[in-house]
Amino acid sequence: MTLLSLQVHADPCPAPRAFTVRRLICAGYSGRNEAAVRAHIEELAHEGVPPPEQIPLIMPVPARNLSTGTEIEVVSARTSGETEAVFFVAQKEIYVGVGSDHTDRGLERHDILQSKQVCPKIAGTNVWRLADLRSHWDELVLRSFVQEGDGPEELYQQGTLSLLRPPEDLLARAGATEGLVLFGGTVPVLNGSMRYAGRFRAELHDPATGRSLSCGYAVRVLAGAVAVASER
Repeated sequence: MTLLSLQVHADPCPAPRAFTVRRLICAGYSGRNEAAVRAHIEELAHEGVPPPEQIPLIMPVPARNLSTGTEIEVVSARTSGETEAVFFVAQKEIYVGVGSDHTDRGLERHDILQSKQVCPKIAGTNVWRLADLRSHWDELVLRSFVQEGDGPEELYQQGTLSLLRPPEDLLARAGATEGLVLFGGTVPVLNGSMRYAGRFRAELHDPATGRSLSCGYAVRVLAGAVAVASER
């Protein structure tokens, strides 16, 4: 089990909260408009990505894959991040942070679940209480940014949480028991162009308060593993 030290940003002041990770789940195809999700699945099928067995897709990932670091190692150059709201289910409270469901895009064409399981999942340790967000949940904005070398950050994803299934739906499907960490799904890539960048940053913005949560990391491809991963 992994022990995290979360920083809960709530009135009257931020407070630390120890959290033990017992399960890690990634939700896929979790758009609220099911017709649009099915149309997207058909588009992906033309690119060789197999359709999911169900929607939304609830995918278990080894809990040890969760990282709060600033660098990850991957076994393929064809990997990319996805900005997502992250739910931490404690005994008496549910916290919301932001993270990235980093995914192996080459492997995704053969096995969606394995494409998630082989990559680290990154989460920031600054969180809000879900109870404080329920009244304006759909207004919260997910964004991500990519960066290559010393170049500037570029906006990569952006969309409100109104595009995704509500927390209660996803938490119920995942089984919201104590110690669950749930990545709740992502918003579309801008311009439809996937990027395999050297740096990725995810952001969750609350327009009602002007506050934001973010986490960023560098991506390092392990030497000698690229060709093997791309052939799978």
